[in-house]
Amino acid sequence: MIAEDKVAELRQRSDLVEIVGEFVRLRRVGSSLRGLCPFHSEKTPSFYVHPDRQFFHCFGCSASGDVFTFLMRLEGQSFPEVLQRLAERAGIPLEQASAPAGAGSERRRQRDRQFALLELAASFFCEALKHHPRSQAARDMLAQRQVSIENAEAFRLGYAPPDWDALLLFLRKEGFSLEEAAELGLLVPKRSHDGFYDRFRHRLIFPIRDAQGRVLAFSARRLADEGEAASEPKYINSPEHALFRKGECLFGIFEARVALRRSARAVLCEGNFDVVSLHAAGVSEALAPLGTAFTEAQATLLRRYCSEVYLLFDGDAAGKKAVVQAGQTLLDKGFDCRVVSMPQGADPDSFVRERGPEALQRRLEEAPPLLAYLIEEGARWAKGDPRRSAESISRLAPMLKASANPVEIQLWIERIGRSFGIQNLDIVRRQLRQGLRGEKASAVPAKKAQAAPAPKHEALRDEARLLREGPLRLEYELVGAILDNPELLASEEGKELEELLTSYDLQSIFYAAARMMTSSSMIDASTLVQELRAASNAEDATRDASLSPSAEETGPQNALPSANKALSPASLNWLAGRLTLSRYDRDTARQALRDGLPRLRQRRLEAQLRELQAQIVEARQQGDETRAAELTRQHTALFRSMVGSESHRSPA
Repeated sequence: MIAEDKVAELRQRSDLVEIVGEFVRLRRVGSSLRGLCPFHSEKTPSFYVHPDRQFFHCFGCSASGDVFTFLMRLEGQSFPEVLQRLAERAGIPLEQASAPAGAGSERRRQRDRQFALLELAASFFCEALKHHPRSQAARDMLAQRQVSIENAEAFRLGYAPPDWDALLLFLRKEGFSLEEAAELGLLVPKRSHDGFYDRFRHRLIFPIRDAQGRVLAFSARRLADEGEAASEPKYINSPEHALFRKGECLFGIFEARVALRRSARAVLCEGNFDVVSLHAAGVSEALAPLGTAFTEAQATLLRRYCSEVYLLFDGDAAGKKAVVQAGQTLLDKGFDCRVVSMPQGADPDSFVRERGPEALQRRLEEAPPLLAYLIEEGARWAKGDPRRSAESISRLAPMLKASANPVEIQLWIERIGRSFGIQNLDIVRRQLRQGLRGEKASAVPAKKAQAAPAPKHEALRDEARLLREGPLRLEYELVGAILDNPELLASEEGKELEELLTSYDLQSIFYAAARMMTSSSMIDASTLVQELRAASNAEDATRDASLSPSAEETGPQNALPSANKALSPASLNWLAGRLTLSRYDRDTARQALRDGLPRLRQRRLEAQLRELQAQIVEARQQGDETRAAELTRQHTALFRSMVGSESHRSPA
């Protein structure tokens, strides 16, 4: 556990505007800043950050919170991981409140040292690309691939000098252990066991980073010039080590993470240059496995960011085989998959360079679902041959099994029948069942990976709009004015507003804000929203299991607002959004209260008159004329007081 005072210090020392600004271009709008939301796709900015309150809210997808929430949601990190990252950024040492000293602390120090060593090596390669006399071949290759300086810097591309000890001497000078550098795959032990030499020599370097931007390993591309034998392998990758498992990493995940969140889709390709070229062409969701078959662990990593994957592999036989393998893994993990076809012999990198980004975008827009692609490919390969047709249909069975929707399955079966010219769909079903023979049937189908559903967000926005524009509009407006100037909570106007509020949600918000001001003399926007949301979640979870106390047990105090009552999602959404905006200063807030409170008093009187009128009708229907007469006198007196107050407010 991290001490609470350290968490509070990190929140205070971490500027939300600065951190959000690394991912979103923000522009000032009044007292707030606005930009395109990093969590969903939009064309009109609806993402707001309030600098003073250190709070963000998106009016499009309802995402909101503080600096911790922002990084947890964007990077898919846990709370402790975000704390560690912000602590390193702010230079604040983090101490576990109950962490035992010893082996665990030593392992953390070792990991920190290893990350620092890899980071230093990456910086060395970057500098060599810019300044080493033999790096021109690497720069020529980048120019040939139309990779700009900006793109190269974004991916931290570098150059490994041709010397056998260039990196070795640099690391030794910086005081790092050569044995540890060898363990991380940067150096190779000599056969004579009396030293080391550089693993990467005269190659273009692609750093492999995790989602936090930490360097884990390197992929080195052979350079096509006279200094490198053609017999050398095209790529040399770092061997696996304590920080690096090839099957658990994706090249480009750090560079793509914001685009993945925003679009809820990934574009999966084969090579490093494919990823860099696609990013340069505006396809910022591109990433790639590291020269191996796409793995279940990589699919799990991707699930943290998106729900749909476009497979953009080479147009050769190997690329088509990779589509099937990766597609099956992704479907089993619940992704929606589409296939972007490349011409025979083309790869995404060459396609973009030869035909342009617009041609690639058209291919992405026209990409068919994975199953549709495989059905047509299978029918094309079979060419009407019965044996080939049966084999192709059998191969479709594992893909079709991933669907849990019976309507979807039926439509796919009908499509298979049409594509292969089989009218009897029972024959298609039998062949599919035969294709599943030997496979273990899944007891529970994989659930579809869901990004934040737009319909829910639209419903929340519609409900919030009704709150703002309906009968409660004035109450929400005045509470907003109070939130902009929380010192007014204890004023006479604030106290009267609390008495006149008819919305339980607004009463709870007012009460929680007032309690926070009493305890800490300020309103922490993130804490206020979190407390009310947590209370609402707890109420939802226990409402059906708990017995409500009777009026005799609780007395009249039970009518007071409390933070333990569930607020509607629309009110929570309104509160989060309102805290990112400042519309009233102290003077205009007081004026709004002076203008609005009489109207709320009027509404209360009108409501009381309606209630009395209903009671009068009820008494007469029951034949209780005495009670009806008493209620009528009360109604008349209340009506006269209301008319008197109206005439008192009217100008002479």
